[in-house]
Amino acid sequence: MWYDVFFIGLLFVIGLLLMSQRFSKALEHATKEFKRPQEPFSVDLDEIKREMLELVADTIENLQPPNAMDHIMGAVAQFIQVKMMKSLDMDGLQLGMPMPPQDDATEGLNAP
Repeated sequence: MWYDVFFIGLLFVIGLLLMSQRFSKALEHATKEFKRPQEPFSVDLDEIKREMLELVADTIENLQPPNAMDHIMGAVAQFIQVKMMKSLDMDGLQLGMPMPPQDDATEGLNAP
């Protein structure tokens, strides 16, 4: 019975030693990566400008003017919106916002 505990403890200690050696090698490798001189970071503004201009040019080239079907679908969508607003009893002026309070100075301005 005591030898089982001793054997498990011995395996645990050997595992820790192996892992510590493995971690120390990984740490040595990581520190070498940090110690190695790296090239200076430089920003090439002309390259960035050229890429942006190419992106804008590609976007503009792919633009298409609306065709007749786009206009028809826009009219249908507006018609559906008007029907929906009428079914919900919504006027164009009342969109859930309270009306501003009227005082004596502005009361005469709104009279017909």
